[in-house]
Amino acid sequence: QAKIDAANEEVDALWEVYEAAQEELDEVSGAYSRASFSANLHRSNLEDPYSWYVEEEEEARAAYEEAQAAADAAKQIAQDKQTEADTAKATAEEKMAEAEAIRDKEGSEEKPAVKKANPLKVKAGTATVKYSKLKSKNQTLAVKKVITFVKNGEGTITYTKVSGNNKITINKKTGKVTVKKGLKKGTYKVKVKVKAAGTTDYKAVTRTVTFKIRVK
Repeated sequence: QAKIDAANEEVDALWEVYEAAQEELDEVSGAYSRASFSANLHRSNLEDPYSWYVEEEEEARAAYEEAQAAADAAKQIAQDKQTEADTAKATAEEKMAEAEAIRDKEGSEEKPAVKKANPLKVKAGTATVKYSKLKSKNQTLAVKKVITFVKNGEGTITYTKVSGNNKITINKKTGKVTVKKGLKKGTYKVKVKVKAAGTTDYKAVTRTVTFKIRVK
């Protein structure tokens, strides 16, 4: 918008130059017309056969020549002013075209689309692991055992453990939960961030849930 305003101001200034030149041209043209009329008047006096008998013939001739010179000078000035006016007009029209081009370009530039809210919605659950099995080896649980996707998210889903017992881990990409052997009986809370990366149409979003693991 600033570019358009600047261009418009420049166009207005150039039009003022053109109008001033045009007004000056009109004044000069008037002077030229009056000088031409005077020159023609003196010339007609010289062409009158009776003027040869007038004592002021030489004065009339000098007046004619002076008036003709003034007319020629006024004509040249008028032509110069016409050139100035034409140049100012052409420059103003060129700048106006540039301003319109800028306006059209800025108007045609697409504004970035507003992304929609990511629909991801999750709910924490509780999973049970048998203590007898943990005595010998680690136990794994699918993510759906501890987290329910009420609404699927848009974009790649990732998981990050925030807090909880060190013997309980979660895979960043799959969400698979591993309960390591040796964990004692009890109920353990695990806080996890579930992130949907978003797409070209949807924003990224992160939900935080706290699921439970019961060892018994």
